[in-house]
Amino acid sequence: MRVEIPQLKRCCFCMPLRRGLLTWVYVKLVLALIASLFLLAHAIVFNRRSVSGTLYAATIIGLIQFLLEIIFDILFLVSAHKKNFTYLRIYYRYAVVMLVIQVIAVLMFIAFEIYVIVEHPLVLLMFNYMVEITFFALGQTGLQAYFVILVRSELLKLENNTQFEFVNHTSEPECKAQIIV
Repeated sequence: MRVEIPQLKRCCFCMPLRRGLLTWVYVKLVLALIASLFLLAHAIVFNRRSVSGTLYAATIIGLIQFLLEIIFDILFLVSAHKKNFTYLRIYYRYAVVMLVIQVIAVLMFIAFEIYVIVEHPLVLLMFNYMVEITFFALGQTGLQAYFVILVRSELLKLENNTQFEFVNHTSEPECKAQIIV
C-alpha cells in the first residue's frame, strides 16, 4: 500500500514555509540549549552525590541527545538561510531517524504503563499522571512528524526550484529581406 505524504506550502497554515521553519528551529534551538544546561547542572549535582549508575547514564544519554539536536539545528539554520539542498537533506534524514526513535520510545512507554497497571493495581492512583504523560508524548511525536513533513516540503521546493529558464524564440519576429540587383 502506498501513501502519499502531503506537500505543504505554509507553516502552521499562516506563515510562509521557509520563515515558519526558521522560526520553529530557532525555538527548538533555544529549548534544546535550556534543556541541555538543565541536564548539565543535574549531572554536576549527581557527580557530587553517590547516585545509581542508571540515573547517571540516563543523564549522559540525554545530554548527548540534546547536543546532537543543537548541532543539527545549527546545520538546519545554515542550510535554510543559504538554501543549501545538501545540508537540508542531511537534516531531513536526521529528523526522520529521530522521529522513528521517538515513536519506538513512545510505544515502549505505553507498553510499560500497561504492564505496570496490570501488575500493580495500586498504581491506578497515579493514572491521571500517566495519562497526561502519554498524551504529552503523543503530542510531541505528532509535532515532530508535522515538522518532518514541513522539512520535506521545503526540501522538495528547493529541489524543484532550479535556475533553468526556458526561452521561447518562436515568438520573436523574424525579418527576411530579399534584395534583387
